Amino acid sequence: MAAPTPRNTRPQPATDALQQRLGYVEPIFNASMAGAAGGSLAAAVSAAGGFGMLGIGGNDTKEWIDQQSELATSASRPWGAGLMAWVLEKSLDPLHQVLAHGPSFICISFGEPGPAARCMKPACG
Repeated sequence: MAAPTPRNTRPQPATDALQQRLGYVEPIFNASMAGAAGGSLAAAVSAAGGFGMLGIGGNDTKEWIDQQSELATSASRPWGAGLMAWVLEKSLDPLHQVLAHGPSFICISFGEPGPAARCMKPACG
């Protein structure tokens, strides 16, 4: 019969390719909900070992994106941002703005991600 595992011993999380690439320890991603997931939340989740996500909405200004991206970066841990494709159809500026802050991951949802996804390649400029 195997010895019981002490209660205060946490199993080590499995390491997989996504975990290695994004640098999180705990399998926790906060949802990148515009209007709810700001830079402070992203930083806190990343600092706790998860993967913090910043939610960027259709009415967010350049100044807000800069401020929240700087907060997300403040944890000195990898973080990401989520944007809505229908917003990016009007302008790719929010994407360019957040990319300037070096997120490790970008999520594009609610529409066709093609134009924005192509922009994330080095040739985007």
